[in-house]
Amino acid sequence: MFGLAKTLGRALRYEPMPELLGIEVAVSGPETAAQDVARAIEERLDFEVELEGPPLRFLTGAAIKYGLLDLDYRVRDLAAESVRFGGVPVLRELGFAGGCDAPDEPWEEGEEGCDLAGDGSVLQMLVEEVSEGRVFLRVLLKEPSSTQDVDRLRWLVKGPPEDFWPRTFRVDDACLTNAPSVWFLKHLYL
Repeated sequence: MFGLAKTLGRALRYEPMPELLGIEVAVSGPETAAQDVARAIEERLDFEVELEGPPLRFLTGAAIKYGLLDLDYRVRDLAAESVRFGGVPVLRELGFAGGCDAPDEPWEEGEEGCDLAGDGSVLQMLVEEVSEGRVFLRVLLKEPSSTQDVDRLRWLVKGPPEDFWPRTFRVDDACLTNAPSVWFLKHLYL
C-alpha cells in the first residue's frame, strides 16, 4: 500500500479554487444544473470546462436528499502539471494519510505513526484516475436553506413538491485536480 501512496505522492495534483467560493447559482432544474453552474462561474475561470458527471439521477438525488450539487467538469487544454499542489501534504490534507509528526515530509514504508486510509482500494482508484492524464474542476454547491432532513427523505421517496425547482445553491468548495475521486474522504455525504 505504501507503493500506491508513493505513486500518488508524485502524481496527484490538487489546487483549491477559493475565487469560486460563495458564488450563488440559481438552478432551474436538475437537467440544467451543470450548465447553470458553469455559466455562473465561467467568468472567473481562464479555461473551458465540459460536464463529466455525475449522472442525472445521482445529481437529482443529491439535490433532493442533501441539498447539494457535486459536479465534475473536465478541463480542456490544461495539463495536470499546471495544477499547482501535489505530493504527500495533499494526501494528508484530504484525509488519505494522517498521523505523521512532520506533515510536509514524505514518509517511508514502516514509518511509525503514519496511517493510510482504508484498505488501499481508494488509493488504487486514485492512482487509476491520475494515470488517465486528465484535469477536472470539482465544484460542490450547497443549498442555503433550512429544509428538515425528514422532509428531504420524504421527497426522495415520493418526489419533491412541484415548486421544488428552481433552487439557489452556493459554491462551498472547488478545486482543480487530476483525480475526480479526490474528495472521497473530504465530503462524506455518500
